[in-house]
Amino acid sequence: MNTATMLKSLNILEKVTYDKHKRMLFMSMFTELVEELQSYCPSKESVHLTDVLGELFHELNFNDAWKGQFFTPQCVCDLMSEITIGNGESYKKIIAEKRYFTVNEPCCGGGAMIYGLANTMNKIGLNYNKEVLVFASDIDERCIFMTYIQCSLYGIPAIIQQKNSLSNEYLSPPWFTPLFHLYNWRLSDLRKEGTANG
Repeated sequence: MNTATMLKSLNILEKVTYDKHKRMLFMSMFTELVEELQSYCPSKESVHLTDVLGELFHELNFNDAWKGQFFTPQCVCDLMSEITIGNGESYKKIIAEKRYFTVNEPCCGGGAMIYGLANTMNKIGLNYNKEVLVFASDIDERCIFMTYIQCSLYGIPAIIQQKNSLSNEYLSPPWFTPLFHLYNWRLSDLRKEGTANG
C-alpha cells in the first residue's frame, strides 16, 4: 500500500468509528475469509486457488449486470490458463533469463484469471509466489479490493489499480501486494524494462 492510499485509509478511519461489536465482526469476517482461502491450499501438492470473494460477490447480487459485470467461473479460468500456458516451456525460458514473467489482467473482477494462472503454474512446477508479476486493473473499486486481498493472502506478487482499461485512465494509485515488496521489485526498474506504466 502506498502512502497516499494509507493516508486515505486513515482519513476514513478517523471519520468512521466502529463500536466494539462491529470491530469484532470485521475480525470474524477476515478470519472466515483466511480459513476459506486456506481450505484451497491444504498442501503444496494440492493447491487450487479460487476466487472466493468474486463468487460471494455474485451470490449476493453485488455485480452490475447493466454494466456487463459477470465474473468468469474459476473452472473456465483454469482451462483458459492451461490452454495458454501449456507445458510452460516458453515461460521457463523467460524465467531463466529474467527470473519472472509478467501478466496483465485488464479487467480483473475478483481475480479468477490470476488464480487460474497460479493453478496452472503450480501444476507444471513453476512458483507463482516469485516467478510471475501480475498487473491487474478494473474500473470497479470493489473489484480492486477483492483482488488485492486475495492476491495478498494467496502470496501472488501484483500491482493492482483502479483503471479504465479502454481509455487507459488511471482512477487510483496502485496497490502493491506484500510479495511485490518481498522480492524487491521496483517500479523504476519495471519502467526501464517497459513492463510498467502509470
